[in-house]
Amino acid sequence: MSMNQLPNEILLSILSRLSFHDLVKNASLTCKKWYSLIQSEHFWKFKIKAELGLQLVPGLDPTSLKAFYLKKPFGRNLIRNPCFSSGLDHWSVSDQLCTDSIEDCSYSSSFIIEEHDECSVPAFDENKRPIKKFATSSSIIFKYQLIDLQSEGLSWPLLECFGPSVTIKDSYAGRLYLGYEYYIQVVLYDDDLNELGSISYDEKVSEENWSNSEWKEFVYTFKDCSSSLRFILFIHGGRDATNWTGYYGVKLTNSQVTINWSNE
Repeated sequence: MSMNQLPNEILLSILSRLSFHDLVKNASLTCKKWYSLIQSEHFWKFKIKAELGLQLVPGLDPTSLKAFYLKKPFGRNLIRNPCFSSGLDHWSVSDQLCTDSIEDCSYSSSFIIEEHDECSVPAFDENKRPIKKFATSSSIIFKYQLIDLQSEGLSWPLLECFGPSVTIKDSYAGRLYLGYEYYIQVVLYDDDLNELGSISYDEKVSEENWSNSEWKEFVYTFKDCSSSLRFILFIHGGRDATNWTGYYGVKLTNSQVTINWSNE
């Protein structure tokens, strides 16, 4: 008996064990039957359930399902270059927090990407490796990213299916003996950039109440987000409240935006 004589469900189970690359580049080119099966909604729903444990509703576009499987957006940090391993790649810089009229600026003298200094506690990743920081000066400065969920594998039918939550995390710290100002704002938008929700937080520490330079973490979760969610704007920044010459303001690193299934 050849493989093509097997019942479709058995053939589907066998093919679903292949990697994405092998499915697209090899198996789907073998014959019309395999191509048709691999391009079907049923196939990708079966593979997603088997590997990711997610039960999907009927009527989803196979192209969206393939993108979802390939990108695996749930539980993954959607902020790119969060610890500045490649400088400011994927980040834009502004001197304003207003999300209605953000404009890029070239205030390169207002910040540095810093590996280590003697006036603060080092920052480490989850593997205990030292990471770089965005260090501010006495001039207010912000950096931001606009995340497109569709390009990350989450189209609106999938959002409607899952009703996901969005969790924000951000690490920040001051300098020993110095004051600082820290700001963060996250805004959720639909396709037309209509606001669906937002969170803002600021922390101001004066020189008299100087920081001990320990790292702090801002955490917030948007629960049961609308299926019309498309974009997430993440913007944060600050400055040195003591007005020293140099880069003695708040430091930022390891920013995170993660999407999770609300039923998890």
